[in-house]
Amino acid sequence: MKKVFQLGMLVFLMLGVFVSSFAQGPATQADKKAEALMKSKKYAEAIPYINEMIKLEPKNIKWYFDKGVCESKCKKLEESKASFTKVIEMNPKHIGAFVQIGNIYLRQKSYDEACKYYGQANDLEANPAKKGQLKIMMLDAMVQKGDLPKAKIYLADLQKTAPDNLKVLYYAGEIKMKEKNWNGAKEEYNKIIANPKFASMKPIQKAQYYYSLGLCYIETGDEVSAQKNWRQANVGKYADLIAKKRPMWAVEFSQPKDENETEGFSSEFPGSSQGSVSNSSSSSPAYEEEEPVSSGPLDWGF
Repeated sequence: MKKVFQLGMLVFLMLGVFVSSFAQGPATQADKKAEALMKSKKYAEAIPYINEMIKLEPKNIKWYFDKGVCESKCKKLEESKASFTKVIEMNPKHIGAFVQIGNIYLRQKSYDEACKYYGQANDLEANPAKKGQLKIMMLDAMVQKGDLPKAKIYLADLQKTAPDNLKVLYYAGEIKMKEKNWNGAKEEYNKIIANPKFASMKPIQKAQYYYSLGLCYIETGDEVSAQKNWRQANVGKYADLIAKKRPMWAVEFSQPKDENETEGFSSEFPGSSQGSVSNSSSSSPAYEEEEPVSSGPLDWGF
């Protein structure tokens, strides 16, 4: 009798393990595949597995958020917005979803909507550093829109709390550029370059500041200084911008530097005396370190 009981218990336990494995197997498999594909930045391939997880775990907010991230990366912006909206419906205090929707509206050039969602995230956020980052994002949206009065309000607040922040100094320069206050903008950009933090930045990050500073020098008629700064900005998309405004400079920048070259680069470019750029010159592209919001220690869970 004892042996029969033990045998029955063994069968019962084995059946339980089998049922548990059968029930959890597909979910665990889809879970692992989705996460592995996202880690490998294969976002489109990850979406079907995330959809499978949503069917298996419809109350798990993680999968709706992950789906929104993948859709955003695949430029399915309306679908992404719907996924993050679902996250907010499930958790009205999910700061990351508000930030992501703000990012989508920014990409769609709906600046007021972007600012609205960043503001909602800011209202929910308690961390001072993250609140500062959100205010910078709102400032960026207003600068891109060209709403300088509102941008100045955000800027004034940030200048009180983070006067030495490189992003804050950058936008101070951008606003002055849009107002055609070239000398004032130069002062802000030169503060950035003199900041000890500037030396540790990547070349593409430095290029943004050098490019803006070069624009200021061009507008004030100082082609030598503009040329000197744009040599430092000749990286990535900034090299393309330089090529559009000063094609001969771009050609010279791509060649090895002459050891006997003068410090001011005054003899480099035969086209440098042909006049400044049009009065309708635009400022540099909006501030970015690599990808807005989604990189760095101040992320909201993504």
